Amino acid sequence: MSRSAVWARLQDPDSLCAAIPGCVEFKQVAPDSYDLKVEVKIGPIRGTFDGNVRLADRQPERAYTLYAEGGGRPGRVNGNVAISLDEAMPGTDLTYSADLTLRGPVSRFAGRLLTTTARGMARQFFEAIEAQAQSAIETT
Repeated sequence: MSRSAVWARLQDPDSLCAAIPGCVEFKQVAPDSYDLKVEVKIGPIRGTFDGNVRLADRQPERAYTLYAEGGGRPGRVNGNVAISLDEAMPGTDLTYSADLTLRGPVSRFAGRLLTTTARGMARQFFEAIEAQAQSAIETT
């Protein structure tokens, strides 16, 4: 699919909410800033995080950074995800790098369990964005 189709999904608040695993609320509070509520399960820890997501460093149809912070009973999380898009034949290559800091009970599950969970959530997010972009292309 085209880079512009993927970019459109990565900018759309409804698409982001639908793609973020466990997202139950996502509302705009300022340009490029959204408050969200996410229900998570990491090993034996379950809980709700209230937080904020901010989109920054935009290079239209090429790259941006998603900054997130939040907290809840399971602890606190701060992180960022740098996303870049490159044209490929056929379609678009999407690459990302993430940096995440956890504090509180959830941080006790560092290591393989937390790494596996984070990778799984990232995979779910990008698969959902891909499916949304593909669906948008098919309906036009």
